[in-house]
Amino acid sequence: MYTDEVMSEVGQFTSRSEEFFPLKWYKQMLEENPVYFEERTNMWHVFSYNKAQHVLKNYEYFSSNVPSSEPDIMEKKKENGSLSVLGINEADPPDHRKIRSIFSTAFTPKSIRTWEPRIKQIAQELVAAIPRDKEEIDLVHYLASPLPAYVITDLFGVPLEDREQFKEWVNLIFLPYGKEGKAELEKQKRAAVKAYYNYIFPIVMEKRMNPKEDMISDLIDADIEGDKLTDDEIVKITMALLGAG
Repeated sequence: MYTDEVMSEVGQFTSRSEEFFPLKWYKQMLEENPVYFEERTNMWHVFSYNKAQHVLKNYEYFSSNVPSSEPDIMEKKKENGSLSVLGINEADPPDHRKIRSIFSTAFTPKSIRTWEPRIKQIAQELVAAIPRDKEEIDLVHYLASPLPAYVITDLFGVPLEDREQFKEWVNLIFLPYGKEGKAELEKQKRAAVKAYYNYIFPIVMEKRMNPKEDMISDLIDADIEGDKLTDDEIVKITMALLGAG
């Protein structure tokens, strides 16, 4: 079982690198608690590769379609019988496969070949901006964290000058909840979601009239089992893609 000491470590990561890749903690849990039920969050944790594979492949017994313990700031509800495009992590087959097919329309081989030079350029710019006067640097802070947000912002066709704002929205919307200040953080998250939505919705509308070589235009052109995505659905998909990044 988790000891109080082990559980307290989860909330005491001191850097974004440690938060996103707590290798020491993972190793300890794999050796001491490969499968554990945490009563505090009503959640099972599986650290062994083989056991994790078993869980992921047997959705009849280990369903992803369970209520979330966190507030629903994304409004991931189905509307008019349609799939919730933001609910991919809470969906089992066949709904999961259908939602994945929606996201795959934004990542065709042709699109990826077109984006490759732009992605390389963004990565090179971030590397060039890393301070050279330090013996140690945090690569998550300088490269791994901003790279996905900057790349996806660029692929959305959003103006370059707004990408820092995008990064702030992403960091806030997907910031983990702590033990204290949960109500205030939820309020901030909802405000960030609203600000993002109000910003990106007119861009989607404009690209529907004047498509470009970007991800939003690809989603507008996508055919999902004979149907087209609405502007609202596309905005929500872009938000989910930001979170995935």
